[in-house]
Amino acid sequence: MKNKIDVPRLAANPEPRATPAHLTAFRQAFKLTQEKASDLLGVSRITWNRWENGQTAIPKHMLHTLRGMVAQLKTEQQEPKL
Repeated sequence: MKNKIDVPRLAANPEPRATPAHLTAFRQAFKLTQEKASDLLGVSRITWNRWENGQTAIPKHMLHTLRGMVAQLKTEQQEPKL
């Protein structure tokens, strides 16, 4: 049985908010640096850092992009390596 990655749910709330803890948990679950996570999302590392440290809130439109990225990374981790 494969290890299940526990990434906090962001989709259940009609007014979705990602807390700094969500972003940190996401990065750690997929073993990403802030730089790599920001590159994947298409934002600067400084922007990611501000979101993760709670200095600014992640915009709603970026939450949708982040959800898609989580789904894609989960799929990639489950694909068998040849």
